[in-house]
Formats: sequence, structure tokens, C-alpha cells
Amino acid sequence: MNIALWVIQALLAAFFFAAGAAHLLMPLTRLKASAPWTEDVGGPLTRTIGFLELLAALGLVLPGITHVATVLTPLAAIGLVLIFLGAIALHVRRGETKVIVMHIAVVALALVVVWGRLGPYTLR
Repeated sequence: MNIALWVIQALLAAFFFAAGAAHLLMPLTRLKASAPWTEDVGGPLTRTIGFLELLAALGLVLPGITHVATVLTPLAAIGLVLIFLGAIALHVRRGETKVIVMHIAVVALALVVVWGRLGPYTLR
């Protein structure tokens, strides 16, 4: 199960590193074309979300690799759950139901990491 958790962490980290970099660095006009929700939340919040996604991506893998502050891994996963619960609410409000299934899958994977890393498969 430890290997499965590492795979999930790596996949989530890659996903959120890419998403966070886009939300943080892409010009807002270009970002609005690919992510229309950014128009509703505005530039500063979009950039904040991107920064938090990058931090979470790093938090999913670096503590386990370095064996420093390993409690940050489940905390990063909890942060992603909270971000994506907000994203689900936003997409429901906007009527964008097609993306919600993917968001629920990400929440489920992050919750598996929380369970595993706070429970029987902690990073030591």
C-alpha cells in the first residue's frame, strides 16, 4: 500500500504542479480562455490558488523524499481537498457539471493520501 500511496502522491503532485504553474504564471487573458472560472474569481484569487496548488504539490512529495517534516504530506492533501471542494462548489454554481466528476476523483485520491499518511502508512 505504501507504493500505491507514493504513486497517488506523485500523480497528484504532477497534476497540481502543472495546474498551479498555469494559474500562477499564465497571463490572465490567456488563462480565461482555457479556464473560464478564473473570470468569476478574479486575478488575485486565481494567483493565490495557483500558489497554494504549487505548495501542495511540493508538500505531497518533498517531505517523504527528504524525511523532513513528514506531517506536511497529509496536510498538503487536506489542503487540496479543501481547494477542490471549493472548486466543485464554483463549478456547480456555474453549471459546469462535466468537470465535477474529475474533481470528485481528485478529492477521493487526496483523501486516500490523508488516510494512509495519517494512519497505517505514515512517512517516517
